[in-house]
Amino acid sequence: MIGSATKLFKYFISNYDYDTIISYSDESSFTGGIYEKMGFLYEHTSPPNYFWVVDGIRKHRFNYNKKKLVKIGHDPNKSEVEIMHELGYYRIWGCGQKRWIYENKKV
Repeated sequence: MIGSATKLFKYFISNYDYDTIISYSDESSFTGGIYEKMGFLYEHTSPPNYFWVVDGIRKHRFNYNKKKLVKIGHDPNKSEVEIMHELGYYRIWGCGQKRWIYENKKV
């Protein structure tokens, strides 16, 4: 459906109260061009983050931080990376995210 994101966004800003809308585009799979077309302003690009590959599936790193790993019985003297590598998991890196902002011009 061509233009559906723009149509949905126009509906939202016409029918709901807001001050600022913040959204992110993943640099590895999206240019963020649609945000520019909808009137968002580019703010910045975050540095690359990482994910863990667990049983062949990409998992968010927050699920495997050191505090959580220690809580389930892993060695508190080891780092998150050491523990995860010992478990046979590996880390992959993203490309960062662009942050986009849309300000309510009516406020």
